[in-house]
Amino acid sequence: MQRLLSFNKTHLLWAMVAAVILSMMSVTIQAQEKQQLETLTLSPSSQPFKVNAGETVTGKMNIINSGDVAYDFTVYARPYSVNDEKYEPNFTDEKPNADVYKWVQFDKTKYSLEPKETAEVTYTVNVPEGAAPGGHYGVVFAETKERELGTTGVARQKRVGQIIYMTVNGQVRTGGEIKGFVLPFWQTRPPVLSAARVANTGNVDFEAKVSTIARDIFGRAKFTYTGDPIVLPDTTRLVDMNWEKAPTFGLFKVEQKIEFLDQKHENSGWVLVAPRWFPLIFIVIIAAGVGYAVLQRRSNRR
Repeated sequence: MQRLLSFNKTHLLWAMVAAVILSMMSVTIQAQEKQQLETLTLSPSSQPFKVNAGETVTGKMNIINSGDVAYDFTVYARPYSVNDEKYEPNFTDEKPNADVYKWVQFDKTKYSLEPKETAEVTYTVNVPEGAAPGGHYGVVFAETKERELGTTGVARQKRVGQIIYMTVNGQVRTGGEIKGFVLPFWQTRPPVLSAARVANTGNVDFEAKVSTIARDIFGRAKFTYTGDPIVLPDTTRLVDMNWEKAPTFGLFKVEQKIEFLDQKHENSGWVLVAPRWFPLIFIVIIAAGVGYAVLQRRSNRR
């Protein structure tokens, strides 16, 4: 019996040692794989052009490898449009003005990039003679070659894209309108929602300048935001100016501003950040006050 117990204890000890070694090996492998991830950075993220029909222009982008592992990547062009007012990018639908990708040509489509190096990618855009005046859009992608990560067997790819904003000269129409501001008074938790809706009624994109400032009840600035989003033709864009790291409780005066084309619009309002149960406190206080008043009246009658 004692020999059997000793045998079981020995096996249990060796099993524990093996488990520890395997877990350490797993952590080491995961750490090595994590260190070997590609670092793919693009600059600049967009490229504007203003051209005539039939003209050829040249664009470029820099792909930066700031990591510690070399990789190969390819470049290619795709359509660019948006799906809704939140501007979810769409790289597949071939909408009438998402046609720049058809005009893009590359001198070279395959690259190899060593750690801490930068590759300059150049391309030409051959605008057709019959290109319609107004805005045309596309995106140029750089994508790493698919590879497996160590023992996990998980294939991974990375890609970054440069958006092309192209205006073809001619009968260009610019137009836009504000569709309203979004600023709910009672907000139960961060972020504090602040937004504006802008519609583009022309046939070319424009840049809007937006800003938000939130002040406490003493007039001290607690949050500021500025941005310059682009609004595409025949779309309405919901421009978020949210206060992501707002406190969980407080009363704030929020000012919103937006400028585009020759228009300026402003809005302001109070925002209360408080949990859903916060109104119950007022109900309890009011009920207590009413109860106290009733008791006082009865006491005075006596």
